[in-house]
Amino acid sequence: MDFEEKNDDLISAIEKLTEVAADPLSNSEFPVISILKESSDGRQIIKSFMDHNEAYLEIEERKTLVRILVSHMCMLSGKEDFYPPSSLKEKLAKAIVTAFPCMAVPCHEGSSLTNYTHYYNPKLTNGFIDTRLKTMWTKSEPKSNRRPDDEPTADREDPTFNEDEDKFKIEWMKIHLSEPGSNEATIKEHMASTYNYRQYQISQGQWTTTQILLEYPRFRDCHNLIFCDFLLAFSKAGHFEETFVWGTDH
Repeated sequence: MDFEEKNDDLISAIEKLTEVAADPLSNSEFPVISILKESSDGRQIIKSFMDHNEAYLEIEERKTLVRILVSHMCMLSGKEDFYPPSSLKEKLAKAIVTAFPCMAVPCHEGSSLTNYTHYYNPKLTNGFIDTRLKTMWTKSEPKSNRRPDDEPTADREDPTFNEDEDKFKIEWMKIHLSEPGSNEATIKEHMASTYNYRQYQISQGQWTTTQILLEYPRFRDCHNLIFCDFLLAFSKAGHFEETFVWGTDH
């Protein structure tokens, strides 16, 4: 038996194992595992998931997962539709974290957030599903109709930030409250490292203060967090902190 035959047998075994257990939404619009089985990239994701003991997927695998499933969603009507309703996007987000529990984010009881908010958030349009849709919209437009700044944001490499890493840090901060001695230091580190991406989000989306606080709720309860952003924006502020915050003359 050659390598390809062994690999096919392994994938077949994985499919049988995951057919029921990992795809409880088989009667919905999004039987995630079944959809993934239809392509070689999708089957590789399933194999990787099992190889990792269902614990995680690599970042590139997550991107491929979203690409495959969003493409499926856009074709549900029988023709390419880049503007699916919110209800459909939310169903897809739920289906992803149901089929791949390791992709969900933990939520505190009583929280207004969901465990799939990083995939779809109806209050904002910066989840992975909407980001992929925006890329597809732009790619579908004739190049003659595009401005230079209309290039797809999801696939564009920006040297000032790593969008995938920053998004996961942002989601972590949404569900971890500021607690001195534990989360506070990590929150400040994450806020500093996501600063460039945050500025990009705000400028591109022309966000209001309400939208900013929805995306970054720790601004409300983490001590001096807004001031930390101020110092990042104005690194040459000198002794501003000592003079105006702490009241120390220099």
